[in-house]
Amino acid sequence: MPRVILYRGAFAYDLADAFVEDLAAGFAALGREVVFVDLTDRAGRGARLQEELSRPFECIVSINAIGSRPADAPPGTHFYDSLAAPYVAVLIDHPACHLGRLTIGNMIVTSYDRSHVAFLERYFGGARRVAFLPHGGSVAAGAGAPGERPIDLLFPGTYSDPDAAFDALRHAGPPGVFDVLDYVVERLLAADCEPLEEALAAVLADEGRQDEWRGLCPLMPVVESFVKAHKRREILERLDRAGIAVDILGNGWPAERFRRHRVLPARPYREALRLMREAKLVLNMGFVPDGSHERVFSALLNGALPAADHNPYLDELFGDGRDILLFRWTRLDELPGRLAAALGDRDRLRRHAERAPALAADHTWAARAAAIVELVKRAR
Repeated sequence: MPRVILYRGAFAYDLADAFVEDLAAGFAALGREVVFVDLTDRAGRGARLQEELSRPFECIVSINAIGSRPADAPPGTHFYDSLAAPYVAVLIDHPACHLGRLTIGNMIVTSYDRSHVAFLERYFGGARRVAFLPHGGSVAAGAGAPGERPIDLLFPGTYSDPDAAFDALRHAGPPGVFDVLDYVVERLLAADCEPLEEALAAVLADEGRQDEWRGLCPLMPVVESFVKAHKRREILERLDRAGIAVDILGNGWPAERFRRHRVLPARPYREALRLMREAKLVLNMGFVPDGSHERVFSALLNGALPAADHNPYLDELFGDGRDILLFRWTRLDELPGRLAAALGDRDRLRRHAERAPALAADHTWAARAAAIVELVKRAR
């Protein structure tokens, strides 16, 4: 039986560990023996890793490439490169957040955004195998037939203060860099889904500074953090003013800024899925240029109607209409009316809840496990 080694632990959010669990179930369903290495076990992980690597295995799979440079690993320049099987890094953040981990020659890097794949190919000059792998959705535990959905509009997401994020942007990098990053922000706020790395390249080209692109790429997450924080707060404030109440699920949100929204404390990922099961619509504000986070698929799998920011991938997959509501940042004035219309059509919501899980049946983490197996086969 082929063995898959899965790294777990050491994540800021329990969501990533849930992804690992769902991937494990997917690999097991494909006839793989799944072995976990817990990276939070500092005392025992080195011995555990050496034990598991001493026997044949199909691949190592790690979210965000955690464990790619463990201090207690066997000695060597990069001991993973001496292994016969590849290390699969499943990125759930922008690749620029983890460039320092993507150092293994025998590595397959996947990202949830097609523009990220193009970025990785350019950044590494073809020295890494890269592939498009959107996040997978998850079903709430114990989910049965859809029932009453008391929550009109649910938004799961942690608050990030745009003002603090902009201050971090202002102080990022050496002198002269802020002007470049500020122009990148202007481009991103004027467009619906321009890839961050392409905006950076365009600004540098306009200023004749193309040679600085690679050196500035590690600063892209600072730009992304501000743009996402700004857009999220702006959208929620507009909906509040328009009388569209949102149940906001996440830490840090300033309830005093809103008159109609209800701010709920963050819940573990599995509990958040149960709330999706109780929601008519789930608001997704991932601002992914050309791919998808898990929230769109999880909403569908749990019978809710996703209201997501538009991008080409989602448009190709679903279109904007019956099965998903895609809104554009550049046309926000349309959003309150579209949400109100969707909430007012109870027959449509009932029919959607019945058919939605089938629409995302091929977009679970089990399906992503099968895709990883195929990537590993092609890499041999």
